[in-house]
Amino acid sequence: MKTEYWKLPADIAKSPKMTGNEKLLYAYLLSNPSAAAAPNTQAMAEACGVDKTTTLLSIKGLERLKLLKVTRTKAKKLKRMLHITVNVKKLGRSAFKKKCRCVAKKKRK
Repeated sequence: MKTEYWKLPADIAKSPKMTGNEKLLYAYLLSNPSAAAAPNTQAMAEACGVDKTTTLLSIKGLERLKLLKVTRTKAKKLKRMLHITVNVKKLGRSAFKKKCRCVAKKKRK
């Protein structure tokens, strides 16, 4: 039996704003470029050991964080994924700008 390893960047692994399933799917797509070229959500779900619905939610979450860019068909009712582009970048504060609420503290004299 062949053992398969997936790489996950340290800043992604340490990110508190991502779910474990999002991290797992990101590592899978990063390590398997052919899976991103012809996306099959059922195959991704089986490889990651999660449900198909969980995979779709993880894709949406990674899109929101701008770690994935998904090209879909232009159909009105059923939009199928044609291609997934994996963005390899470090996560900084800008990636979580929409999600976190930062309150500036006033300096006291």
